[in-house]
Amino acid sequence: MMKRSLLIAGGLAALTSGIPAATEAQARGRTVSVQGAHGGGYVKQRSASRSNGSLTSSRSLRTNDGYGYSASHYASRQAGNSSTNGTVTSNDGRGAATSSSRNWDDGSYAGGRSTTLNDGRTVGHSAAATKNADGSITYSASRTRLDGSTAAVSGTTIP
Repeated sequence: MMKRSLLIAGGLAALTSGIPAATEAQARGRTVSVQGAHGGGYVKQRSASRSNGSLTSSRSLRTNDGYGYSASHYASRQAGNSSTNGTVTSNDGRGAATSSSRNWDDGSYAGGRSTTLNDGRTVGHSAAATKNADGSITYSASRTRLDGSTAAVSGTTIP
């Protein structure tokens, strides 16, 4: 009986040793190359990896004619906050970088997003709200347009 138990335990150990733990997510990637007649074609790439509440990914495309883009993205989510960052760039120099964040706690929230184009123009928005002891809510929000103009609102609700 003891021999049988040891064999079963050894077999289970051998089977489970190759299984990664949930927090050890594997990185994934793929590259595809397609070549057609008369010189047409493209190369496409994607990759992604995860780790304890965060995700990183990238992708790109390049055609034989010289067109294409590359993009990357990072996201993190934890209790009480989340944030993202990303970029996109075409091979002719156009592109944008975006970032956002959100934080929340018992009775409060703050968050926003901002995008900056390669020509320097920026667009974005932000918001915040807090629940007060009397049950009212104090809030504020603002936005910035591509032309640089801004708009804002703030106030307190009646409980």
